[in-house]
Amino acid sequence: MFTRAAFTVALLMCLLVTAAFDGRQAKPRDASHDAWVLVTARLMESIKPGMTRSDLLKVYALQGGLSTDSRATFVSRACPYFKVDVEFTVTSTVPHNPNDIVARISRPYVDTRSIID
Repeated sequence: MFTRAAFTVALLMCLLVTAAFDGRQAKPRDASHDAWVLVTARLMESIKPGMTRSDLLKVYALQGGLSTDSRATFVSRACPYFKVDVEFTVTSTVPHNPNDIVARISRPYVDTRSIID
């Protein structure tokens, strides 16, 4: 059994650990960060099927790794962890033609893996 003093010390230790843990977790939100995420998300979602590869490249950059003229993964110019997978309707034999049409674009997703050529 615990003595009263041992119980008091154990209780104080628990309170101190809880307070220290809560202090690390309870950071105020940064409104400018929230605004940046919202603006970036809206910009990424502005690219729709029917737009051109040239339109897409204003918002995204081609991710390194394997891709074809008709299918590739792109990273947001604002943050390389925001990505989309895109399928194109190829309009000519010119590789990565800026006039190729976005046939399908995935919803933006987060992927922290980097692919470097």
